[in-house]
Amino acid sequence: DFSNGVGMEMSKNFVANNINLTAIRLANCNLGDGGSGVFTSAISRCLSLRVIQLKSCDVDDVISSELVSGIKGLRQLKALDLSNNGIGRTGCNSIADLLQDPDSSLQCVCLCHNNIDDECAKILAKSLKGNCNLKSLVFFGNAGITRNGLKAFSRVLCDASSINHTYLSNHKLQIIGNDNPLPSNLISLLDMNNDTDKRKVATIKILQHHHHIDMDPFLEFDLKALPLAISWFDRARSYAKSDATTNIDASKLSAIYQFAIASPLMFIPFPNKTNKKRKSEMLSE
Repeated sequence: DFSNGVGMEMSKNFVANNINLTAIRLANCNLGDGGSGVFTSAISRCLSLRVIQLKSCDVDDVISSELVSGIKGLRQLKALDLSNNGIGRTGCNSIADLLQDPDSSLQCVCLCHNNIDDECAKILAKSLKGNCNLKSLVFFGNAGITRNGLKAFSRVLCDASSINHTYLSNHKLQIIGNDNPLPSNLISLLDMNNDTDKRKVATIKILQHHHHIDMDPFLEFDLKALPLAISWFDRARSYAKSDATTNIDASKLSAIYQFAIASPLMFIPFPNKTNKKRKSEMLSE
């Protein structure tokens, strides 16, 4: 019980003598009534921590916010398990803030059996837009999460509003644990993200969701950008060998056509001098 003087003193002394801890696992501990502040202050000094597990420790929205403030400085932390607690929307906002931290190294977050609903899921999904580390997010035991909340993750994993947004989508998240069946497109995107070649993942997402690739941003460079575009399509063909939903050749021809329309004179061959001379001789005869 970290809420009483004995528990507080024990945590202080233990951490003070073990600042090189790599994992802390607690279960059925009361972190309320001031205990969370003492615990957070203690673990913030353990810069080598890679795992924090607090199961059934009375972590509510207020306490989770305190924990995040201490966890933010732990650059080696890979796994955070806050299962069987009372975390709701405010707590999810705090965790989302942690996931948006560019210095965060978290790869796995477990929030099973809390008070998480669709709005919480949307908050967490939005925080993953620029996250390049998190691989697993687990929600089992949260009845408030429906397919509506899960759809938010599909949009983050593949934002099809523009090619650039698709390219900048999350290509890292691979696992979402939830009691309800995941939407089929979300399953497909998670499977795609399992590929370690993230350039390949981004390219396939672009090909699947943008059948017409607008070359307008490159046309100002005349034909100088055309070889780069052709090279991109050739590389994309090798990525999409097994993907029947993409038509690389059609997209490639469309791109060339856009360049031709923009610079028609560049595509009209000039008659050579020999042909001119022959034509002149024929007319003179």
